[in-house]
Amino acid sequence: MNFTLYLRPGATEPINFEGDFFAIVQCASDVFVKLPGQTEVLYGQGDSFTLPAGQIFKRIEIRNPTAQPLVAVIYAGQGRYEQRRQAVIEPRTRVVGRSDTLAGLSTLDLSPTLLAQDIRRKYVVVSNPDTSLKLELVDETGVRFQIIEPTTSAIVHVSERFGLKNPNGSPVQYSVG
Repeated sequence: MNFTLYLRPGATEPINFEGDFFAIVQCASDVFVKLPGQTEVLYGQGDSFTLPAGQIFKRIEIRNPTAQPLVAVIYAGQGRYEQRRQAVIEPRTRVVGRSDTLAGLSTLDLSPTLLAQDIRRKYVVVSNPDTSLKLELVDETGVRFQIIEPTTSAIVHVSERFGLKNPNGSPVQYSVG
């Protein structure tokens, strides 16, 4: 049987139901599960536990260890619950930023800076703090695909290489992050 629990930060909720098996069907964060007479153990979405043959529980306790409210769907009972879905979990993000001056009539290569654990670049924020001169975003072949007007920013959702171009004869400050 599925149980949907609404867990406040740090709260513990019991499931009073007889069974020999439980599974964390859906949960945005790991939760602690405690069986009677045992220490609590951290379980994540897709994790499950089966008691040895002939043993049953009549109660399990689920605790939210986070500082945020949490909704958890737990299957508890006899038999098994097989989850064959895959959880798509967004990779951790990190900020790689810099500010500098771009010389007149030049282009800055904005290739992604990926580490071994990175799948792709999520997005780039490009800002033009200059009060009068514009900047341009260009693709790998140099074709303009966006203009960044003075004192504005652009969020570019692209993982591939692109460039920041200064079409002006004077240097322009920029910020990329």
